[in-house]
Amino acid sequence: MKPDNYTYTSPYIEELLGYTPKEVIGQTFFSLMPGEERARLLTIFKDHIKKQRIFSGIEHTNLHKNGNIVTLESNGSPIYSIEGQFIGYRGIHRDITEQARTKKIIIEKEIAEQANKSKSEFLANMSHELRTPMHAILSFSNFGIKKFNSAPPEKLLSYFNKINQSGERLLALLNDLLDLSKLEAGKLEFNFRLFELSLVLKQCIDEQEAQLNEKNLRIKFINSEHNTQAQFDTVKISQVITNFLSNAIKFSEQGTTLSIEIKADELFSDAGISNGLCLSITDQGIGIPDNELDTIFDKFIQSSKTKTGAGGTGLGLAICKEFIDAHHGRIWAEHNPEGGSIFNFVIPIQQSQKN
Repeated sequence: MKPDNYTYTSPYIEELLGYTPKEVIGQTFFSLMPGEERARLLTIFKDHIKKQRIFSGIEHTNLHKNGNIVTLESNGSPIYSIEGQFIGYRGIHRDITEQARTKKIIIEKEIAEQANKSKSEFLANMSHELRTPMHAILSFSNFGIKKFNSAPPEKLLSYFNKINQSGERLLALLNDLLDLSKLEAGKLEFNFRLFELSLVLKQCIDEQEAQLNEKNLRIKFINSEHNTQAQFDTVKISQVITNFLSNAIKFSEQGTTLSIEIKADELFSDAGISNGLCLSITDQGIGIPDNELDTIFDKFIQSSKTKTGAGGTGLGLAICKEFIDAHHGRIWAEHNPEGGSIFNFVIPIQQSQKN
């Protein structure tokens, strides 16, 4: 019997989920959960089971025999045989459906209020982001027109360079808006093909060489000697990596190190566990507040630490999430224990046939 199979359950299970103990015994802890919830809990319990850790206060939704959704809170401790071999968990389930509903209503209200606030901030920020490069383009082109007959060539060239830089910034912003519009309309196409993730990473780093040198940042590669082939859209994944790198460079202290790693990982879905590749970029920058780690990839959201002075519209990471979701992958941010942030994504090595 596997450590996540029920070997005993009290008659109370029938009151909780409508099943008799006899119907439940032999099934796994995850059998009575909806597909997405099963995948989420498998991810959570992967390390608990492997390291035989106690778990407590784990909330999860389950399917009652009558088809209703029931929210349970579970607590468990590892149990061992006389020989000291780990054989499973002894624990309890508690029905917290009503508390969960109340909590959900409160959270949804807070999310709606935050969404309205974020959209207002986004529109104000967008106005600034559009006006700044446009103002520069008009100003420097006006200087060039007025001083065309008197200014030395090097001065005119500096005006053209400023116009070009502002135009590139404006184009990048418009591309983000166009990508977001296409994503929301379901019209953005993806070209999945077998390619080396390490080669795409190298190209992205090469493109950022000037910015890295300007801040005297070092690149440290971790665990780079293994196969990095996977099926992915090279253009979209390149955009994700470039966004990760740009943010890491922008918010890193002068002379610090960016650590980059590609490693094998696993993804959990309704179809089961699949092999994947994980790319992580670790910086030693300003970091992300605890309460923003879960929202940093939402549309129109910027970290409170990056809202002033750094520019941006809060679209970049949201688009990255959409791209990774389209690859049936996972994207997240976490704290660097040494200060700064770690941005990660995992994509499956092989895409489903539906793509």
